[in-house]
Amino acid sequence: MTQIEIADDWHVLGLRGTGSCSLDLTDVFVPEHRTVLLGDLLDGSTPGSAILPDYSLLRAPRGYLVPFSLPPVMFTLARRALTTVPAALRTRISRGVKEVAASEVVQMRLGEAAAAIDTAVLIMQTRRAQSMAALETGITIAPEAIARNRRDVTFAAGLLRRGMEALIEISGARSVYDADPLQAYLRDILTIATHTVVSRQGAMVPYGRIMLGLPMGGDA
Repeated sequence: MTQIEIADDWHVLGLRGTGSCSLDLTDVFVPEHRTVLLGDLLDGSTPGSAILPDYSLLRAPRGYLVPFSLPPVMFTLARRALTTVPAALRTRISRGVKEVAASEVVQMRLGEAAAAIDTAVLIMQTRRAQSMAALETGITIAPEAIARNRRDVTFAAGLLRRGMEALIEISGARSVYDADPLQAYLRDILTIATHTVVSRQGAMVPYGRIMLGLPMGGDA
């Protein structure tokens, strides 16, 4: 760590608390035992997988489990928002005369938001459980399974975002205030949604190519 300089460049829309600053290394020697080939990471044949053959996680091709590493923060925030918003709306009065909770429009939008978020969580949890179970059997993970995981988690992330935006719409302008927790949830979710791991093109194109009998890489 004494040879690393931390660049103060993490000034971002959301996830500010992660402190994900860049690290600058100049003329730093990296011994061979601290290196790993990217190809070994991608196909799950790293030195660690040979040293610890019973540790199934090390045998996983990198792309197989990566979709489950970052997006889960989105799922937690969206579920928290799904608890926060209805609780606030139960006692809210609109224009001083109408109970917001009595509005069928509000009820419908809440139901839609809950369906989107709950379905997204179900997709994430189900696919993750299936993936870990497959690893435990010791089978070779096919490229189709890797592409499917990213496809499904990306689709679920899109559902979460739509559900979160619906909750913001229901809550109204008060959600833009710094004191309202919803604005923090939304900023963090939007920031995560920009990550390449949940890129729609990056997730859907490879799977679509597989379905068409084309190689995953290359130009469309």
